[in-house]
Amino acid sequence: MVDFEKDEVSRYFPEIFRFAPDCQYYNCTHTHEPGCAVQQAVAEGQISESRYVSYLKVLEDENLKYRK
Repeated sequence: MVDFEKDEVSRYFPEIFRFAPDCQYYNCTHTHEPGCAVQQAVAEGQISESRYVSYLKVLEDENLKYRK
C-alpha cells in the first residue's frame, strides 16, 4: 500500500504529470482551475478521459491509500 497527499496524486498519473507544468497555476488540482493544461489535454484527446476520471476518483477518496 502507498500513502500520499492530494497534491501528490498527479505524480502517479504520468500522462497528467507531463502536462501539469503547463498549467496557469503552480498548485493546479486539474479539477476546475482556468488555464489548466491537463483539462485542455483531456479535451483535445491527448489524455484519455478514462484516466482523467480515475485521477478524479483518487482525489475524491478520503483515505488516499492505493496499491502501487
